[in-house]
Amino acid sequence: MAGVVSMILGVQGINGADGTAFWEANPDYRSMDSAFLSSEVQSPNRIQLVNDPAGQFNKAYSIKILDGDYVASGERSEVKELKINGEIINQAEGDDWYYGWRSYIDISPNNVPTLDNEFLIINQWRSGGFNTPPLKLKLDDGKIRLSRYSKHGFDAGDGSTNPWLTDGVPFQPATWYEFVVRINCSNNPNVGFVEFWINGEQQTFLNGTTRHYYMTMDVPGNTLKFKTGIYRHPNLTGTVTHYNHTMRVGTTYDSVAPDTSLSIVKQEAESATISTIGAGYTNYSNTTLSEDEGIRFNGNSIGDSIEFTIPNVAAGVYRPMFTLVPHAFGGIYDIYLDTTKVMEGFDLNGNPGDLIDTDLTAYSIPAGDLKVRFVAVGTSGGGNRYRAYVDRFILDIVGGASASATVEAEATPFVASGASAAVEPSTQSSGGHWVRFNGNNNGDYIEFDSPNLSSGNHPVKIDLRKSKFSGKYRLKINGMNVGASFDLYRPSGSQIVEYDFGSVNFPQGVSKIRFTRVGQHPDAPKSRIYVDRLKLE
Repeated sequence: MAGVVSMILGVQGINGADGTAFWEANPDYRSMDSAFLSSEVQSPNRIQLVNDPAGQFNKAYSIKILDGDYVASGERSEVKELKINGEIINQAEGDDWYYGWRSYIDISPNNVPTLDNEFLIINQWRSGGFNTPPLKLKLDDGKIRLSRYSKHGFDAGDGSTNPWLTDGVPFQPATWYEFVVRINCSNNPNVGFVEFWINGEQQTFLNGTTRHYYMTMDVPGNTLKFKTGIYRHPNLTGTVTHYNHTMRVGTTYDSVAPDTSLSIVKQEAESATISTIGAGYTNYSNTTLSEDEGIRFNGNSIGDSIEFTIPNVAAGVYRPMFTLVPHAFGGIYDIYLDTTKVMEGFDLNGNPGDLIDTDLTAYSIPAGDLKVRFVAVGTSGGGNRYRAYVDRFILDIVGGASASATVEAEATPFVASGASAAVEPSTQSSGGHWVRFNGNNNGDYIEFDSPNLSSGNHPVKIDLRKSKFSGKYRLKINGMNVGASFDLYRPSGSQIVEYDFGSVNFPQGVSKIRFTRVGQHPDAPKSRIYVDRLKLE
């Protein structure tokens, strides 16, 4: 299966244009402190990883508040600000994000807020300039209600001083609720908006719409900082526990909505099939590891490598996560999925007590065995040691095979043979860029990886540029010719043209879409191809 892993996002980091979540905290395999920047709690034991109190799921995050817990000018136990690989990510002006999660509130019925001026907030989106959050989800008047900051006199630019966005739904203690909140972040009240779902049902706001426009950001340049846990009115008493399960942030509803049909693939390093080059390995025991055991690779020099096989992976779109152990003798490694480099220069030198949960972007992976390879490329604090301590691998499935896909060529993995290729900016193209291949000789080609498609017939339409520098090409998909050759030469000017190649039968998974140079118009000084967009319907 080497060489067929396809990156879904164009770049590592916050993007999500592919429709997958870009941040996730799943208690089945991730600690809360690896997903959030910090906490505001009376004691560290207020936050724990526990069994699901209702027995519906495996694990859950537990955030508890007790009488007398007074932190940061209020009675609260909260975690705040998302992070990926240690980097803070907060929502900024222009970001259109969806937040999805499950919540279960263990509270005595006598302690549920019943008065309008009391509150128990379980989620907040805070911004620096507000006295209270631009948006909050709270228990109030015996209901779950979505609220904003205008209670304090600011009308949010929509002419209303009513803080409530929804009338709410009756709250039942010790019950799992599923939430999705969409926030379009803007200082402009005609642009910023929220949408809200409870248990899969979209909520209607008090103004009669399902999308409420208002100023969701107070001052340009600020960001929205996500918090979850418990923040309550001082009149409220008793122990309250907020359980969370599978929190996600993404750019579509489907990417974050709680869905029990999606699953994860777990592979303990010590039980994987292992091969090495240049050095050996031993089992490594430590009670902080997931099964109290992992693998220590005794790398000695640059180029030494260890490869783990995850068997029988089903085709799908996955977000890989590796749990690694920093160590004083840890080296610097490049990490590959099959032949695709997914992490470069990752430094494993550090404190052995601090496990590292790496976050990667989403990848389309076909069915079969998946190889995860670590290659030593240097050392930092470890002197002449190049060790790697590996605990486990997680493949979090964020989507199966797609029935159709439209992708920008520049965001699609490609390889060139016989000539060079590059991504170029262009105001003509659909996404602001195209891929230019400088074919010189017959047989030169550029080949793109398709998204992970479902099997069956898919109409193929591809946007290509016609110009005086363009040549003659032929399309192949998975090694089979599709249609006749076509001439992209245009004597003057240039134009993006949609080429319809008809319906093609695709297997499930990632397919190869190749453009091969077959000739050159006699008046053309070059024989390039400019690929703008691939549409597989």
